[in-house]
Amino acid sequence: MNDTIKPVVAFHDDIDTWIYFDQAFQVFRYEIFCIGYDAAGNPQTLEFVVEEGILPPASYPEILPYLADPGRILPGLIHWQETMGFLPQQNTDHHPLGHGKLTHMEQRLKQHSRRRITEKLRLLGYDVISAAS
Repeated sequence: MNDTIKPVVAFHDDIDTWIYFDQAFQVFRYEIFCIGYDAAGNPQTLEFVVEEGILPPASYPEILPYLADPGRILPGLIHWQETMGFLPQQNTDHHPLGHGKLTHMEQRLKQHSRRRITEKLRLLGYDVISAAS
């Protein structure tokens, strides 16, 4: 019997995603990551990346118009860049690829990747539970 206590990851609480447009290569990239916590138990930005890659257009057809015409994507409209302070806040309500669209795609990516990410975390030695509460 193994007496080692494995770290626990709550999939719904500790796993997050972000999607961003890579202007150099004209592709949408994603990262699925595990958030970390400080000594007081408050969530931090990032503990480690579980998976990264290029968002497949076949699974996310809403990005196809932007891949066909990357000039439609203006700096600052990718919400995580704004949130992290890399770019100034802008009014994106009029833009079809504003925060709401990416948030929806990020949640879909998280749910579609759940089985694969859970298996990767288990291989890394984590116990994976659905939620902390």
